[in-house]
Amino acid sequence: MTKIQNYIFSASRWLVLFSVLGLILRRGLFKPYTLQPFEIIIILASILFLFIVFKKKLFSHIGPVWIWFLGVIALLLLLGFVNSFFIFGIDSSILAPSSKDFFLLTTVFLGFYLTAIYGEDPTFRKRIFYFLSGAILFTPFIFFPQHAFTAGVMTDGFQFIGWQNNPTIFGLFVLIPFIICVEQTFRQKRWLAKTPYWIGAILLYSLILWSSSRGIWFASILAVGFLSFYYIFKIYLPHSLLRNISTVAVLLFFSFLSSFLILSSPVKIMVLDRVFPIISNYTARPEIFKELSLNESFIIMRSKEKNLPEVPYQNRKLIFSQALGLLVKHPYGIGPEYFRIIPHSIFDGEKGPTTAHNTFLQAGLSGGFLLIIVYVLLWIKIWQTLMRTQRDQEWLWLSASLLGIFFVSMLGDFLFYVPAIWILMGLVVAKGKTPPMDKIAS
Repeated sequence: MTKIQNYIFSASRWLVLFSVLGLILRRGLFKPYTLQPFEIIIILASILFLFIVFKKKLFSHIGPVWIWFLGVIALLLLLGFVNSFFIFGIDSSILAPSSKDFFLLTTVFLGFYLTAIYGEDPTFRKRIFYFLSGAILFTPFIFFPQHAFTAGVMTDGFQFIGWQNNPTIFGLFVLIPFIICVEQTFRQKRWLAKTPYWIGAILLYSLILWSSSRGIWFASILAVGFLSFYYIFKIYLPHSLLRNISTVAVLLFFSFLSSFLILSSPVKIMVLDRVFPIISNYTARPEIFKELSLNESFIIMRSKEKNLPEVPYQNRKLIFSQALGLLVKHPYGIGPEYFRIIPHSIFDGEKGPTTAHNTFLQAGLSGGFLLIIVYVLLWIKIWQTLMRTQRDQEWLWLSASLLGIFFVSMLGDFLFYVPAIWILMGLVVAKGKTPPMDKIAS
């Protein structure tokens, strides 16, 4: 490449990194709200990429199988939308948000593709992880919760959402730096080196608890369990197995307990309400909430005339059965805005229409049974690719992150609304271009 092309190539790479950093801001900053920092910057990175793509012939580097996956997913979503048009007809209430969905799909695919291309450089891949760690900026709110309302990072239900659209997506945003801190805590041998990462993990899990997303709570525990198992049985000395297990168990117990204890009183109650709704349900018995948090500045700043907020409880058993019934009725899918179609909407009791709360059901309702199969095959291919790569620190970060994300996918709709998932998949594709561990050893 010429010197100018090298500059353009470097600028495009940095724009991809800054688009990832922009994922910290996902709501209410730019109108239309579809166009957020990630979308703007990734499009600019793609435009610069096009200037050099034909000279470098980079299209062949990603591999045709990944292009096939992206193309088929887009095609099946489009066919589902067309099917919906012929069955129900489409008005502006469906057309406008569907256009937004296809735009978001395009940008996350661009993020996936460019990450897979530029990720051949290990330094670029590590920078992606660091740029995905913006959630650490929200940790001061743990100690100054009274400012969370004024900063617009918490809902009326005391759920911390940062600058994301909902608590679960915020929890996913925190999950990645949390995993990095946990892994570094296990990796560092000296306590002086461990301590900053350990404190970081405790603070980040406090934010995860504060998000109130139980799916993320358990996904985080699953990821920590994976890292603990790997270090105990693969890294640490085998003759000290019992001591290693007991040390890790004690460390994790006090870490999780500390994450809960440093939260403010109202948030502790909200967390308990999510775990034990029958015992501590302050939405049913608001006097409990008032008594325990009467003197908190966190509560005093709120209007005394307001009723205490309800923490939402989705009846997923009811939602899943309706979603599955709707999928059987329309096996070819009815487009990405399936939940807006009346009277075929999914209802969560008396709370009104809702989404499927499951990415695989979302895929099926959007693009049919065939899209579920393709999406499952994509995950299988991602895991196969990851398992063939070198078992290094990056492998642990990717494995634990994707394990947690896969679990949460069973409880949320993330097909094209969470770019970080596609960025991580792009990192797996990039890492898969390096020789597997046995070849390196030989």
